[in-house]
Amino acid sequence: MGFTKDKAPNLPINKMLPKNGGFIKSVTKLMAGNMLAQVVAIVAVPVITRLFSAENYGIYAVILSSSLILTPLSTMCYHTAILMPKREIDSFSVALLSFISVGVFSLFLFVICINIRELVASLTGISLLNDLILLLPIIVFFHGIYLTMSFYQLRKKCYGRLSLARASETISEKGFVLSVGFLGWHSAIVLIFGKFISGSVASILLIISNNFVEEVRIVLKKIEQIDLLRALKKYRNFALFNMPSVLLMNGLLQLPTIIIAYFYSPLMAGLYAIGNNVIGMPANTLSDALSKTYLQYAAEHRENRQKLNDNSIELLNIIFPLLLIPFILLSVIGKEVFTVILGESWKDAGVFVQILALFVFSTFLARTFGSLFDILDKQHIRLYYHIINFIIRIGILIVGGFFTNAFLCVTIYSVTGTLFNLSVVIILLSFLDIPKIITLKIYGYHLAKSIPFAIGLFGAKTYLLDKNVFFVLTIVLIVAIWFVTVIIANSKLKSKALKTLSQAKLLILSHDET
Repeated sequence: MGFTKDKAPNLPINKMLPKNGGFIKSVTKLMAGNMLAQVVAIVAVPVITRLFSAENYGIYAVILSSSLILTPLSTMCYHTAILMPKREIDSFSVALLSFISVGVFSLFLFVICINIRELVASLTGISLLNDLILLLPIIVFFHGIYLTMSFYQLRKKCYGRLSLARASETISEKGFVLSVGFLGWHSAIVLIFGKFISGSVASILLIISNNFVEEVRIVLKKIEQIDLLRALKKYRNFALFNMPSVLLMNGLLQLPTIIIAYFYSPLMAGLYAIGNNVIGMPANTLSDALSKTYLQYAAEHRENRQKLNDNSIELLNIIFPLLLIPFILLSVIGKEVFTVILGESWKDAGVFVQILALFVFSTFLARTFGSLFDILDKQHIRLYYHIINFIIRIGILIVGGFFTNAFLCVTIYSVTGTLFNLSVVIILLSFLDIPKIITLKIYGYHLAKSIPFAIGLFGAKTYLLDKNVFFVLTIVLIVAIWFVTVIIANSKLKSKALKTLSQAKLLILSHDET
């Protein structure tokens, strides 16, 4: 299988789901409410950066990063096993196991926080953490419940409700932060309380909207069929291998904020965090929807290895070139974009965006296909991979922390992270008997096609940056041509684009006739 002049590797392609477009519809449903939430979040960012200082945002980021590391651990990763059982009663048993784990873990975490809060404040040099760290167990509890309910809803294919909960999570958080901020409260505690509110609102909404309480009553009538010990044993690999893997993976994503705060300052941590969050918001929205839908699809079709093989390659051939466009764009003009949107004091956050762009791109790919570790029962391999990845990348950050340049430190971290993420996708697809060379060829093909456009972006920045209108128009033109080129090169994307244009044309004509 090789390259042709204008085509990606010639690979068999089947549709991801039945002809009614179920996969794409599922992703669309999951993204619908998310898009609203992300619009609110993105619009809120310039306001938040003017209400709260980078230092306060850095303190909030330390608590946020800690909660993001600990929340998946609170379920012992049994939340991901909810999709596995064939019987609903067994699925409920796993969900109940996850709920119990969240409660016990949060209580245990609260006791730990009481005993180490002075030590944490002393090590970080952030005195506010002496009190704020006590909010961490509460945040972890509500977000652990929300995480469990999300997978329970996913099993029932309630994509619309998941989307509504995701939107409510973001809107409630940003609404609280902005409201209190406008009233004159500009402390880090406002940002942290916003995170607490978001988790509680989203989890309560999922419980109510799915008639979950009624389902509990029905299941309790069959309580003799609930076997927590059997669920604990049958899905023990999720706790034995997934939990340490998740700890390592989330640590890789969240520890940089904590390490930067420790070695440099809360100010630098705040700049890093806001840059990382802004670039991650739209990426996480899409990757979350795509990865959950792919997980649900792969779980249903794991016995049909050839179909899963073909559709996984098709998915990679679609998302890889499409995602390159925005992330390469940010890697070129991230600083300029942040300076305009957030203000001159946040321009260094834009530098972090430029550094992290391709790393976030590769993380998106790894998250999308990461569920194959679970579907193919390869959790132990994921654990080995994350141990090596964690040691190298966090080691780089710690060693780099002894130098004075935070940007150089994060650059090395980003490059190694990108290479590791791309390699794990190769490994995952090889589990489906897709030769590693095929995945490498797909990478190479799409990267090679992006080079002329990347050069064009760098050229526009170098020679036209001081000519504001002309610079913007040139960037828009390059991106538009790039996008159209990607659509035309993929037969499936091309057919869907033509169908959409045809429908739009008919709609316009019918409107004119009326």
